[in-house]
Amino acid sequence: ATPLARELLRRYRPKEFVFNDDIQGTAAVTLAGFLAYARATGTCLEDMRIVSAGAGSASLGILDLTAKYIAKTTGKTEADARKNFFVLKRDGLIGRDRTGISDDEIPYRADAPDKLDILETVKFAKPQIIFGCSTVSGLFTDEVLQNMDSDCPLIMPLSNPTSKAECTLEQAATALDGKLMFCSGSPFADLEYKGTPLYANQCNNAFVFPGIGMGAVLSGAQRVTDGMLLAAAGVLVCVLVVILIASLMGMQLFGGRFTDAYDGVAKFEGDDPRHHFDNIFWAFVTVFQVLTGENWNEVLYNGIKGTSWASSVIYFTLLNIVGAYIILNL
Repeated sequence: ATPLARELLRRYRPKEFVFNDDIQGTAAVTLAGFLAYARATGTCLEDMRIVSAGAGSASLGILDLTAKYIAKTTGKTEADARKNFFVLKRDGLIGRDRTGISDDEIPYRADAPDKLDILETVKFAKPQIIFGCSTVSGLFTDEVLQNMDSDCPLIMPLSNPTSKAECTLEQAATALDGKLMFCSGSPFADLEYKGTPLYANQCNNAFVFPGIGMGAVLSGAQRVTDGMLLAAAGVLVCVLVVILIASLMGMQLFGGRFTDAYDGVAKFEGDDPRHHFDNIFWAFVTVFQVLTGENWNEVLYNGIKGTSWASSVIYFTLLNIVGAYIILNL
């Protein structure tokens, strides 16, 4: 299906109003994760080395868009940007001498020995970022993670479902002594490691494809272009910061007020246990749902019952006004 998906997109994208979420949506939201990591660590994306565990449509889509972003923002060529990318197929790294690969994979032949396994690749490349779309559970072993070239690497096991993720947050935290940034395709629980909270950030296409689709339709666009995807990735970083701030404020105001914090049972009749602020993950989800207009009035109503009329109205009014303003003007 991988060659077919990319070929169909390549064939019809220049002349039809089409969008492939697995290739383009995954690319935009993952690039946003790369950019957020670069901002948090004070580094430049073009200087980072990235290892991709997987050479399917999602993996190559991520790297294609990342190369385009680097070329657009730095003046480098896409070929120069790809020199910092190391892509592994099932039989190992796509190295300099690799033959018998697809046209899409040829640009990703690394200047390295062919068919290195993942540990050998990480030792050779010394990456700051590793992401996986391999569906191979446990692929990111302790030794693989410990050979990353960063005091705080970005670990992104993007495979779904959870049982096929390349590692868990707990495994990565233990291997790296809690010094990491983590973003996964499947949901994991947050945890506390040696007194420090670690967040299981989720790299989910839902953060971008509704906005891309609605924006493309409302603007009367005739094509979904790379420029739209790059803009979505850049804006998403800022939007996520706003959602994070609103989530932390919501936890202070409403934590344990919507549900019983011990068993997650709704306190109010008709309340959805997913809409609460008991932990950072569900606070993040609830704020995101409010900003998209999903049951926000019910969340407001339960906030009033759980706290006070004034604090709830002020919080949710500001959230909607400020959130809408930022989203519409970025």
